[in-house]
Formats: sequence, C-alpha cells, structure tokens
Amino acid sequence: MTTTETKTTGQLQHARLLKKFHTLCTKKGLTDEDKEALLEGFGKTSSKDMSNLEFAAVIGSLEVNRKQPTGDKMDTWRKRVIAAVFGYHKTVGKAMTMSAVKAVVTRQSGYATLNKIPEARLIALYNYWNHATQQAKAGEAMKGGSND
Repeated sequence: MTTTETKTTGQLQHARLLKKFHTLCTKKGLTDEDKEALLEGFGKTSSKDMSNLEFAAVIGSLEVNRKQPTGDKMDTWRKRVIAAVFGYHKTVGKAMTMSAVKAVVTRQSGYATLNKIPEARLIALYNYWNHATQQAKAGEAMKGGSND
C-alpha cells in the first residue's frame, strides 16, 4: 500500500502563489536581478521562503499596470525610500545628509538619478531598508542597548 502525502490548504495556496509570482515576473520581463531585488526587500533569498502574505503584496504590485506611474505616487515612493534610509542610519547612530542618502539609493538601485528609478525598484528598496532597520533594532536589543 502506498502512502500519499496530503497538502494543507495553506501549502496548496503557497504553491499557486509561487507559480503566479514567477509567471508574472516572466510576463513583465523582470530579470533575475530584478527578482532578487524584490526578494531582498522582504529579507528573503528565495521565493520559496516567502509567506503567502508577502506573495500577495508582491503579486499585487506586479499585477498593477506596469507603466511608470506619474506625479504623486512616484513622489510618495521616493520620499518613503529616503525616509527609510534616514531611519536606518538613525537607528545605527550615523548622521546622513540628503545628498548622501540620494547617493546611497541611486548607487543601490543602479540608476543615475532618483527620478529614473521605477516603482517596483523603489518598493523593493523601501522594503530592504525597513528590513535592515528592524534587524539593526533587533541587534541592539540583543546587545541590551536602546537607540529609541
């Protein structure tokens, strides 16, 4: 008699979301570097490690019309990224200037200017810096210090 492995509803949903993520990435023409940037934003190295909630966030952003948004939406994401970088450096106790933050963001994104960075990359950068801040705070908590 053979045993069959039954998958839970959560596992089946995870498999569907994983397939949908990779299908959308292919349809949108994302390179491996772009996928890695999306995953880095969630502190993951593999898409298999993502939770269903994280998949929902990424898939939602990929399903939106991928034309470059204009005006307020892009400006909001740029400001969020800048605030996240400032927040991280404040957490680690390093003072930064606006020009230094812009240099960090543009260098990390691979684009010449902040205004050229596409929305998906801005979202990935925002998630990356928020994750880095959380890790820095956790490290401080383990050492027994507090930078709040």
